[in-house]
Amino acid sequence: MNTPLDHRAALHSRRGPLHERLAPLAAEWQSINGYQVCARVHGHPASATRNDDGPWLRCLSHRPRIGFKGRGTTDWLHSAGVMLPGTPNRWCRDASGAVVARLGAQDFLIFDEGDGSAGLTDTLVARWQHDAPSGAYIVPRQHGLACIAIDGRRALEVLARLCAVDVGASFGDDAIAQTQVALMSAVLLRAGEAGTPGYRLFVDTSLALYCWDVLTDVALSLDGGVVGAAQSRRD
Repeated sequence: MNTPLDHRAALHSRRGPLHERLAPLAAEWQSINGYQVCARVHGHPASATRNDDGPWLRCLSHRPRIGFKGRGTTDWLHSAGVMLPGTPNRWCRDASGAVVARLGAQDFLIFDEGDGSAGLTDTLVARWQHDAPSGAYIVPRQHGLACIAIDGRRALEVLARLCAVDVGASFGDDAIAQTQVALMSAVLLRAGEAGTPGYRLFVDTSLALYCWDVLTDVALSLDGGVVGAAQSRRD
């Protein structure tokens, strides 16, 4: 098992889509799920004082995610014991802690927020291969979608400047917006950690660098910045 901040193990793993933006910030790397993950940032690009207001950006593209869709998907996921949102454009947490996002009547995105490699995504892929369910098929998401976290009490201010829809007070805690952020198609949901306001933004990997640069510019203008996946905002 890799120890935290294991530089040597990281040398042999896949670079995440935002590696070239994070490396110049004196980043320390950890190998998780085959990715070089930015665990901690030392060359912080914003103010020296970090606080809970943020907004703080993290790349979560190393965390496991998979999609399932097709006419038999809902019934198959129910049979697998997965907790599902009742309607499209809603999300919930499964008993495992994974995010289950319902993008359509028979279209789901499963996202393991934990840093470990084992989780609901692995369980469902193995079950799907065993069951060979009729009408339900896998949609690869791990390398096709980048995931960026926007955390802190000022996270909403970032999206207010860039998002095509209002994701403020009227945007429920379980709501999903399939919208445009900085003119890019994106999936957005509210999912902060430890009581801190936050959002998870999924965008096509080919647009990840551009999206990150735009988000960083706005975060810096609001006295926020960039942190690593394993880093406290007040490190």
